[in-house]
Amino acid sequence: MARSKVRKTAQRLVSFALALVVSLGAALIAQPLEAQAAERATVALWKALTPLKSVNTFMNTGAHPDDERSSVLAYVRHALGAHTISLNANRGEGGQNAIGTEYVHALGVVRTRELQEASEANGVELRFLTREMGDPIWDFGFSKSPEETLEQWGHELSLERLVRIIRETRPDVVMPSFLDSYGQHGHHRAMTVLTMEAYDAAADPNAFPEQIAEGLRPWQIKKVYLPAESGSGSVYADNTSLPVNVSVPVGEYDPILGASYVQLGEESRAYHKSQDMGAFYAEGPSYVTLHLAKASIPVNEQESSIFDGLPQTVADLAKLVSDAALKAKLNEVQAAIDAAFEAYPKNAEVAKALTDGLTAVREARALVAEKIGLEDELGYDIDFRLARKERQMEEALAKAVLLVTRLQASEYEVTRGATTTLTLTAFQGGQVPVEDVSLSLSLPRGWKATATAVVNGVDLAYNKTATAKWDVTIPTNAEYFDPYHPHEITGVIRFSVNGVSAVVTVEPQEYVAVLPDVALRTDPENAVINLDQPGSFTINVVATNYKAGQATTVVMPVLPEGWTAQPSMQRLSFARKGEVKSATFTITPPSSLQAGGYEIGFRAVGGASSDSSVQVIEYDHIGRTYMVEKAVVDVQAFPV
Repeated sequence: MARSKVRKTAQRLVSFALALVVSLGAALIAQPLEAQAAERATVALWKALTPLKSVNTFMNTGAHPDDERSSVLAYVRHALGAHTISLNANRGEGGQNAIGTEYVHALGVVRTRELQEASEANGVELRFLTREMGDPIWDFGFSKSPEETLEQWGHELSLERLVRIIRETRPDVVMPSFLDSYGQHGHHRAMTVLTMEAYDAAADPNAFPEQIAEGLRPWQIKKVYLPAESGSGSVYADNTSLPVNVSVPVGEYDPILGASYVQLGEESRAYHKSQDMGAFYAEGPSYVTLHLAKASIPVNEQESSIFDGLPQTVADLAKLVSDAALKAKLNEVQAAIDAAFEAYPKNAEVAKALTDGLTAVREARALVAEKIGLEDELGYDIDFRLARKERQMEEALAKAVLLVTRLQASEYEVTRGATTTLTLTAFQGGQVPVEDVSLSLSLPRGWKATATAVVNGVDLAYNKTATAKWDVTIPTNAEYFDPYHPHEITGVIRFSVNGVSAVVTVEPQEYVAVLPDVALRTDPENAVINLDQPGSFTINVVATNYKAGQATTVVMPVLPEGWTAQPSMQRLSFARKGEVKSATFTITPPSSLQAGGYEIGFRAVGGASSDSSVQVIEYDHIGRTYMVEKAVVDVQAFPV
C-alpha cells in the first residue's frame, strides 16, 4: 500500500534525532551522520530478520481503529518474531476528531490511514471487514449490545467476512481486544462474539462452502485468548476479570530497538492523532494478562507463552514429518536461520546465511510437494508457512546487502487518459555483489507502460544505482481513486546474491491517484426549503482543475423535473493544473413542490469533464489522500 514515505521517513528521523538529543545531549552533534545512517540500516536488518524466528501467526481482532492491543502486537512481532495481524471491523466513522473537521466517511478515511501507519510502524498486517464506503459494517455510533450491532452490520455477513480472512491468513492464535461483558461498547462485544463463533466456523467445511469452492481451506485456530481484564479503564462500565493463564511481558526492553514493547506499542498508537492517542510509559516491568478461552490442542493451565504447545520454528516443523530427506532439509533451513542471527550485524555473513536459507527453503518446499503433497493438510500447512519464510528471507536479504529501492512518479495526481512517468531505482549501498538486477512494474489492468530506460540483468557495484523509467498512460475508463482500495502500482526488483535469486517489491512514495478532470465542490452541500415560505436559493460551485495544462469546461446543474437554474450553465477556463474557479447558480424549485428529499447534481462537460467532487485529506502523520464522490446537493423540503 502506498504511503507518503518521504514525509514519514523525515518525521521519524526528526523524532529519532530529538530523542537522541534528550538522552545524549551535545554528544549527538559530534556523532557522524554516516554512523547514524549505519545504525538505521542495522536496525532495519534486525527488523527484517526477526520474523524468521517463528512460523506462527497471531491475530488481534477489534472493532475500530485504535482498538488494537498495540503492546501485545509489538511484543509478538519483535520479541517472538511471529507474523502479526490486526483485524478491524470498521473504519471508525462514528468517532471523534481531535485534529480536523472530517466526520463520518471522511473521518473513516483519516482513521484508516492512521491505523495503516500504526500497523506499518511495527510490521503488522492490517485487515478490515468493511470493504467500501456505505458498507453495512460501519461505525454507526455507540451501541449498547452486540445484538444491536450485529443486526445493523448483518450477523451472517460479518461472520462470513471474518471466516474468509481467517481461512486466508490461517492464524494459530487469535485474541479479541475486549470482553463480551455488560457495559462494554456493543461494537467491541460484537467482534468478540464473532471471533468466538469463527473459531468453530472457520474449521467447518460446511460453513460458507462457497469459500471452499473458491480454493480456501477450512482452518482450525489453535487457541483463542481473551483479556483477563476488561481494558476499558474509565471509559466503559465494564469491570469484568477472568482467570489468568498466561502473562505477556510487554515491559521487556528490546536492546536493539531501544525501547520496551509497551513503548513501541505507544509509538504506533501515537499515529491515532484524531483520537488523541499515544502516551508515555517509563521503562520497567509490565504485563498483559490473558485468559485462555478456547483451545483445539492440549494445553497447560499455566503457560509461559501464547504459542505453548505449538510448533514454533522451522525445526519444529521438521519434527512433524517422517520422510528423512524432508526432515533433514527443514533442519537445514533452521540452521541457515540460526546462522543469520549469529552473524548479525555482519552484513556479508548474514547475506551468505540467507542465500543458503533461500536455497534450502525452496528445496524444502519442493520436497513437501513431492513427499507429502499439497492436497494433504499437513503438506499444505507446512508449505504455507515455508512460503512466508521464503518471502521474509528475500526481504531480509535485500536489507543485508543494503539494496535501497524507490518508486517515484512525475505526477501523483493524474486524470483519465493522462500520462505520468514512473521511475524505479535500486541502489547498492553495501559491499556484497548484487548481480542480475532487473526492474519491472506491476500496474492495474488496462494501464499501459512504455519503457524509456530499461534495467535487465545488470550487476550493481557499491554506491551505484540502476534506474528504469516508464511513461504510464492511464486508461480513459480508469476507476477514480478509492482510499480503501488504492491503485495497485508496484515496482518489482529481481536480483541475485551468491548465485541465489530473490525478488522484492516497492510501492510509490505517495499515492498515484486518478482524479476527475475537474473537481466540483458545492457550497452548501445540503439545503433546506421551507414550504411555508418557498423561494430561490444560491449554490456556489468551486471547480479545481486536475488536468495538465490549460482546460476549458462548461459547468451546469442537473435538476429535478420542474426546477430551474439561472444561469443554466457557466463556462470556466483554466490556465494551469491546480487552478481554482467558481460558478454561482440561483436555483428555483417549482411552485408545486411537495415535501420530501431532492438531489441537485452538477457536471462539467467539454475539455474537462466531471460529475464528481474531490475532498483532499492531508496531515503530516498520514500524508495525502482523497475522497472522490458525486457532486450533489441534498435538499430537504418541508414546512417550518
